Amino acid sequence: MEYDKKFKILVLNFYKDINYFEYFSRRSKNDNIWGVIKDYKNVWFKRIKDSLKILFNNRITLSNDFILRDVDHINDFIEALKEAKQFCLEDKNENKN
Repeated sequence: MEYDKKFKILVLNFYKDINYFEYFSRRSKNDNIWGVIKDYKNVWFKRIKDSLKILFNNRITLSNDFILRDVDHINDFIEALKEAKQFCLEDKNENKN
């Protein structure tokens, strides 16, 4: 979590390492050798395509869902939001004085 007092922006960062073969692979356990080869070919094509996007556009876009699986995850997320709220309240009180 980062708070920029100058611009009054609170940023919550969520990080995820992407492994192309795990993220984009559509292979199943029942695939034969041709299915495996086709999947590797598709993943390599996607890697090359995204590399060219990064080279020419300076970015690629990936999206993912944020899933809270149980009460502990929800409580941790609520605690992070409460901490962020506290930063904002402290800054607001600091600016009043």
